Amino acid sequence: LIDNLPGYVYSVANDSNYTPEFISEGVLEITGYRQEEYLIERTISCGQDIHPEDRDNIWNLVQQAVAVKQPYECEYRIITKAGNQKWVWERGQGIYDDNGELLKLEGFVTDISDRKQAEQKIREQAALLDVTTDAILVRDLDGQIQYWNKGAERIYGWQASEAIGQDVRSLLYKKVSTTTETAY
Repeated sequence: LIDNLPGYVYSVANDSNYTPEFISEGVLEITGYRQEEYLIERTISCGQDIHPEDRDNIWNLVQQAVAVKQPYECEYRIITKAGNQKWVWERGQGIYDDNGELLKLEGFVTDISDRKQAEQKIREQAALLDVTTDAILVRDLDGQIQYWNKGAERIYGWQASEAIGQDVRSLLYKKVSTTTETAY
C-alpha cells in the first residue's frame, strides 16, 4: 500500500537531522537515495537533503506545530543525490506518548516540482502581460473578470483587486438608453 503512494512515508526523530526510523522505498524516486542509505548505511538523513536555505524555516515550522500538537504542512526544496533541486510538499505530525511527550514525527512527502515550474511560468507570463501598455483582461463564460493587467488599470482606472470577480458588462459598459450599451 505504501509503495503505491506518489511519494514516501517517514517516521523520524525530532532532531536537527530528522534521523529516520522508517522511510518507504518511494524515497528513491524523489531524492535519488535508496531506503538503505537512510536506514542501514546512515549516509544521509531526512534533514540533510533539505535545501540549506530552507532548513531553518522548516525546522521552525515543525517545532511550532509540535509545540501545540498540531499537524504541519510545508513546501520546500531538496537537493537530490545527483545534486538537482526539487520542490516537495510535506504533511506530518508529532506522535506522542500517554504523557504527551513527543516520541517522533510521522508524515508523507511528495514531489511538486512540476507544479512549481508551471506556477513560475505563469508568473513570468503574467509579468510580460503587465508590461504591455494595452489593456488585457480575461473573463469567464459568465462575464466575470478573471485577469486584469496593469495596462487595463491605466486605461480603465480600476485596480486588478477591484476588477477581478466583477461582471465585465457592469464594469466596462454604461447604459446610453434602455436598448443600447456603449463601451467606455
